[in-house]
Amino acid sequence: MNFSRLWLHIARSTVSFFLQARFMMVLLPSMTMVRWV
Repeated sequence: MNFSRLWLHIARSTVSFFLQARFMMVLLPSMTMVRWV
């Protein structure tokens, strides 16, 4: 595995991690709101 491919893999995993975190940050409050209602 060369360096550019490794960097691309790291960047892709980081972007997917941030997207998951953002999705959870949006999903959790809506779930708690539904639970309170």
